[in-house]
Amino acid sequence: AEGPLAQKQPNIVFMLTDNLGYGDLGSYGGGVIRGVPTPKLDELARQGMRLTNFNVEPECTPSRSALLTGRMPIRSGTDSVALPGSPDGLAPCEYTLAELLSDAGYATALYGKWHLGSEQERLP
Repeated sequence: AEGPLAQKQPNIVFMLTDNLGYGDLGSYGGGVIRGVPTPKLDELARQGMRLTNFNVEPECTPSRSALLTGRMPIRSGTDSVALPGSPDGLAPCEYTLAELLSDAGYATALYGKWHLGSEQERLP
């Protein structure tokens, strides 16, 4: 965005990963100690805000759903990873964090795994 809006709002880069432990990154006490240095991610953490308290579900779909909607996954039909051929996905009526940011003037993008629905009306 250009103009006054771009000067007032911070950039937001949000990364959500699967199977990454709290102490795996150097910025959270891991990195070199765990045998895998993470200097680029550590630098991003030093420059920005680190979120340190999010209660996750035992599977990726409900965790993503809760984070993107701010609601309990069971309310949006995403309380588990759907089996192939079964109805799946975030209810189209859900208002997501990306939509909220878009409405506030941000340009949004998603790269990588969606895993919140495979039907056309439930894709980002």
